[in-house]
Amino acid sequence: KRRRVFKVETVGDCYVAVAGLPEARRDHPLVMARFATECLRKMTQLTKQLEVQLGPGTADLSMRIGLHSGPVTAGVLRGEKSRFQLFGDTVNTAARIEGTGERGRIHLSNETASLLMSNFGKGHWLKVRDDTVIAKGKGHLTTYWLNPHLRSGPGSSRSGQDASSSRPEAAAVIETALRAGGVSTPDEKYKRLINWNAEMLGRLLKRIVARREAMIKLGRFSAKNETQTLSALSPDGTVLDEVKEIIALPAFDPVVAKNQELPDTIELDVAVTDQLEKLVSIVASLYRENPFHNFEH
Repeated sequence: KRRRVFKVETVGDCYVAVAGLPEARRDHPLVMARFATECLRKMTQLTKQLEVQLGPGTADLSMRIGLHSGPVTAGVLRGEKSRFQLFGDTVNTAARIEGTGERGRIHLSNETASLLMSNFGKGHWLKVRDDTVIAKGKGHLTTYWLNPHLRSGPGSSRSGQDASSSRPEAAAVIETALRAGGVSTPDEKYKRLINWNAEMLGRLLKRIVARREAMIKLGRFSAKNETQTLSALSPDGTVLDEVKEIIALPAFDPVVAKNQELPDTIELDVAVTDQLEKLVSIVASLYRENPFHNFEH
């Protein structure tokens, strides 16, 4: 509603939406480009939230989006369930653009890309697809990928980097540790398992920080037994070497709990998150690749 994008229908797992109907508008390609980008961002946020409840495999969920611009015929189909529908070649082409796209990306037809470039000066948002698309009834089509985070000028080269490439040292440690454990070519799923476990540890760490800060504020914090030294693990060791028979947990203090901040509002330093990833990577390397004892299991 905020962008005045009209939902037409859902067909299976496909969501059909349009801008410029029922009221025509000149900026329809710009509106749909921003709407599509927002949909992808929301999808990423949702899968990250679901990972906490359902596990790291949830990150495999994604969506692909196809955009096309052109004239359509609109009407209401009568019957037991009357509904508004669109007809015409533009609708079919949009379906072809979506069907030939890739997960997690926004695929544009040449018509939509031309409007963004000529009418709105958004050529820096676009990248020509390397290969042409073969669409049924259309032949070979030149299409584009949309990335509205791109900027014209020197700063555009950093766009498209993933989280691991922005922290090369941590990524290198992960790969080294996994190879030491017998995982010769750690794939994206394996790395995602590491990131997910590190994120779970980070959430627990935020709770500890929130509790500790509340105790300091109330004058109830004691540094006694807060610092422990971990002995170095042998390269030939196993995860069982770190097993503890008894883990001492702090007593619950209702006063502290009432005065502590929400853990989610606490920001951990980048160095801390890097250390968590390295820790999980080292633990992962101690598992052996067999059906009964592996990191993923």
